[in-house]
Amino acid sequence: MGRRLKTGPVRLVCFGDIHMAFRAIERLGPVLREADCAVLTGDLTNFGDPPDAFRVVDAVRQHCPTVLAVTGNLDMPWVIDAFRADGISLHGEGRRLGGLAVFGCGGSNITPMDTPTELQEDELATILEQAHATVADAPRRLLVCHTPPYDTRLDCLMNGTCGPSSSDASPTSPSSATSTKAAGSTTWAAPSC
Repeated sequence: MGRRLKTGPVRLVCFGDIHMAFRAIERLGPVLREADCAVLTGDLTNFGDPPDAFRVVDAVRQHCPTVLAVTGNLDMPWVIDAFRADGISLHGEGRRLGGLAVFGCGGSNITPMDTPTELQEDELATILEQAHATVADAPRRLLVCHTPPYDTRLDCLMNGTCGPSSSDASPTSPSSATSTKAAGSTTWAAPSC
């Protein structure tokens, strides 16, 4: 069972792709101060180690002391262990926030960019199953991941390339179907943040 953080209704502020943008965190300060929990959805850094990632976490904690996080594909893999040691990791883990369970998976599927934290499909499936198992009995569950849903408007590169061509994979390719496959195998209620 996931660790319980709070009972009753909760207010979450969820955001990612921060890439060390401390001024953006400052601008979010008023919203973060009203939140019960900030959920960081990865890419806190630009190929950064734990000290860089914790600079971002600490900047968020100045406004909202309770932070949960997954890494992105541009955070170094050992940031996952540092988050776990600090008790904020959602990678393969779950937490209870009132009646809502939050669980997640960091990093991304394999990309053509060869970034530091990329995982094979079977690894992603195992991590998601492990995380979900920690909170499976919760009436409401929120999946937090860095990878966008496959072949959606969110699945775009900065150059505007979207969908299958953004991951350089076909719709039937195992490396392209993580979100669809994972979401299709289990019913997860995902209230918006």
